[in-house]
Amino acid sequence: MAIPSDVTLVNLNQPYVFKGWFPGSYGIVDQFIRKVPFLQLQQPTTQVNWNLLNTTNTVVPYSTSPTLPTTPLNFAQSSVTLTRIGDSVLVDKYSEAASGNVNDLLQTEIQAKRVAIIQQLGVQTTQGNGTLPNLSGFSSVVSSNQEFSVSGTGGLPAMLDLLHLVHLVRASDGCVGAGADCLVMDERVLRYVVSMLSGEYFSLIDFAYDQDLGVSVPRFRGLPMYIGQVPAYGSPLAYDIWALKLTGPTGIRMLHATGTSDQYGIDVVQLPMQYGAAQIGAFVGGLYALMVPEAHAIARIQGVLDSALTTAGIGTLPS
Repeated sequence: MAIPSDVTLVNLNQPYVFKGWFPGSYGIVDQFIRKVPFLQLQQPTTQVNWNLLNTTNTVVPYSTSPTLPTTPLNFAQSSVTLTRIGDSVLVDKYSEAASGNVNDLLQTEIQAKRVAIIQQLGVQTTQGNGTLPNLSGFSSVVSSNQEFSVSGTGGLPAMLDLLHLVHLVRASDGCVGAGADCLVMDERVLRYVVSMLSGEYFSLIDFAYDQDLGVSVPRFRGLPMYIGQVPAYGSPLAYDIWALKLTGPTGIRMLHATGTSDQYGIDVVQLPMQYGAAQIGAFVGGLYALMVPEAHAIARIQGVLDSALTTAGIGTLPS
């Protein structure tokens, strides 16, 4: 494991310089990872299992009879595997001492690594392909019955597409389907959707302050629309739009076996001084799995064309 460069150590050692900001020269906007519910687990293995009813749950009226019309109900087991996301940080012990304890070099490195882990969790939530060590993200678990392509002209989503998407989410909420809780999309796609709705369909959009994010977010028929790390892919380049259930027993959630939920499940473990080198360090990471309890908890629109967004005047983002 490498330690920070001499230039970095000198910069961080200076007492009258701010420690630094994250995540770097070009920030990543990811509102959605801050809205995903985190749930801590305590169990003996890395495999998480749950039972899902796989036969029709039907009860019908009946007349007085010597026998009841009993219908057997069968369950099938679903599972996900907890996977590791993390890395170690090291600093030279004497460089730390040379700072005179004005700046904690190791803590600055730890905080930067925490930011990188949270960003990766955002990526894995939407993009994880399910091949270990990747998480099973939305794109790898969505059912074919829960997705469709845009019907709008030229590869742009229409208002009816958004209505269709929202109505596909109907996971049970303990009793019956309760509908979607939010929409998630790339920042450029969100800008187009807001522009489109603010025109002819202005009655379907408003803005509301989000306590967790500290900003106002646009809402489609009362459902908040969040920016997430939803990339363009394929040829031609195209984006997805997701509708999701976040609350209740069948809402999606990020399971973690480490840390605490309010800290995104991130553990910080101090490492002993490295043998043969005057270095101190810490491991920063966690054990995670994305759980989608029911197929009807997520749905997506496919085929929002990158080129169509550009033609519509939605400028590209800096890289």
